[in-house]
Amino acid sequence: MIVLDRIDAFLRRSKRYGYCADSVPAITDIFAGADESLFRRILNNESHVLHQLLPEKTNCTYNLRSRQHNRQLTRKSTHINDSLFFIRML
Repeated sequence: MIVLDRIDAFLRRSKRYGYCADSVPAITDIFAGADESLFRRILNNESHVLHQLLPEKTNCTYNLRSRQHNRQLTRKSTHINDSLFFIRML
C-alpha cells in the first residue's frame, strides 16, 4: 500500500500543478475498477484461463439478499492472504 500512496501523492501534485486534469480519478479507484472488471470476466467466462482457480459454487437454499457471486468463501488464515486476488475479490 505504500507504493499506491506514493502514486496517489504524485497524482495529487500533478493535478495541483496543472500537469493532469482534475477529472482523473485516484489510482486506487482505477485499480479497484480494473480488479472488478477482471473478476466479472473470470466469473462469466468458463473458458477463461483463471476460471479453474475459482472456488466451488455453493447451493444457497435461502433467499435473503443477492450476492455478487455464488462461490464458496475461502478461509482467511494469514495476512498474506489479503493480497491474493481471489480472496480479496470474494
